[in-house]
Amino acid sequence: MLGEISKAVAKAHEFLQAAQKAGFTVKLLEFFTHNHEAFCKLVEFAKTLLRPTYKVVLDCGKTIAQMLKEGEYDWMNEDITDEHFPVVGTEAGEGEITLFHFGKWMSSKNAIAEMAKEGYRPANATKLLALGKAQPDLQREFPIVALGQTWQYPRGNLMVVCLGEDDSKRRANLGFFDGDWHGDWRFAAVREEKLEA
Repeated sequence: MLGEISKAVAKAHEFLQAAQKAGFTVKLLEFFTHNHEAFCKLVEFAKTLLRPTYKVVLDCGKTIAQMLKEGEYDWMNEDITDEHFPVVGTEAGEGEITLFHFGKWMSSKNAIAEMAKEGYRPANATKLLALGKAQPDLQREFPIVALGQTWQYPRGNLMVVCLGEDDSKRRANLGFFDGDWHGDWRFAAVREEKLEA
């Protein structure tokens, strides 16, 4: 019991330090602890900062090969093909992609579960490549993965499409669905009612 209490105290201390670094005064923190509605609004606002949303243009009439070409990547994994990641859906026009960032190691299944709690599901390869085209420098800031579509590598591993940078080159690559993702990764997602995965 004492161990649990000391952990809780340590966490509370960490939170207060982080809040003060972010510019929260003691008076402001006291206000939020006594005003539940305001605190809930603050949490929702914080989520929007952690879940940035980007406009993309979707055209599911195009092939994966065409999307890769239009994305002007410096390097592409040769296994990102229409055979391995077939285009899903019939959307054409403007859509939105939201990026989830957890800031800690996450398994694919846990990331998907967290998305679902907020009414999202993971984007597929088509949506991720649309984001890569619309926001070409985004992957230079952090790596992004689409967990909504997998391909089974001949050796048995489930692979997913991801975007990142290596040696100043924009790359469209594959990652292991069954591996854990470090805290820098962003997870591309779509709202259930807005787009198909």
